[in-house]
Amino acid sequence: MLAFVCDLTLGTWTDAILAGAEGRKSEKFTELADRAFQVRESIQSELADVNRQRDHASPSLLAEVDSLMVDMRKARIPAPFAPKGTELEKWLEMASVYFSHVGPRLRDGHVSQAREVANLVQMRLG
Repeated sequence: MLAFVCDLTLGTWTDAILAGAEGRKSEKFTELADRAFQVRESIQSELADVNRQRDHASPSLLAEVDSLMVDMRKARIPAPFAPKGTELEKWLEMASVYFSHVGPRLRDGHVSQAREVANLVQMRLG
């Protein structure tokens, strides 16, 4: 009887630990998705601004795009690099499309689909 109770307790603890780790992982992807939506909106706003100079964007926006791409790579989500010679406006448009496709999949917990879409974006750029 004591062995049964110990096994049951150990099993419950193991489940709790694994569920906690999975929850933290899910939170990380949800946070990335939220950031992807915010950055996408910032890019759209920047591109829609008629007063901005062509091929110039705010340094803070570019830093945010770069930071999010690095965090995506750290989470093992393929994220594109801007190929050398890419026009800034084209790069921002591509980043916006990337975030609009990858963000919802991450938010909904479809991490493998997000990785597949991200790989397709990388192949198109390469």
